[in-house]
Amino acid sequence: TWKEDGDGLGLPDEDKVNTVTSPLARAWPDMLFKNPDELVAGHIILNDSKASLRPGALTPGCVRANACRKVFWEPKQVKVAIATCGGLCPGLNSIIRGVTNNLWFQYGVREIYGMQAGYNGLADPETFRPIRLTPTVVCDIHMKGGSVLKA
Repeated sequence: TWKEDGDGLGLPDEDKVNTVTSPLARAWPDMLFKNPDELVAGHIILNDSKASLRPGALTPGCVRANACRKVFWEPKQVKVAIATCGGLCPGLNSIIRGVTNNLWFQYGVREIYGMQAGYNGLADPETFRPIRLTPTVVCDIHMKGGSVLKA
């Protein structure tokens, strides 16, 4: 499987598996996209007094998040679920709005759902019905407190 191949970190060879050109790359071909194998250095503290206490799993690094030129799925065929899971988080509605608008306008995704009640909504969507998210639905949620997804 992809987890057994390649770099020993459990990362897929994205140049092989990601074959669909991102809508962002089609719209802005000169945009600077990240390389699929970019990592953020795992331990970046010099003279770390607590190095022996830190878990070793992140030592090789973490995959850098950003837009890539190639993606795995055709975005117009993707269904997206957004879940928020507990704790105080000011600005969460702004994030839900931003993710929804980015998926809609930049990637062309049209099936976006907000999972209510956090993990409960993921585990039992019949009881905690997902909310269909569109730019119209999220247009003013950043002006409301809490989370529109009630988690």
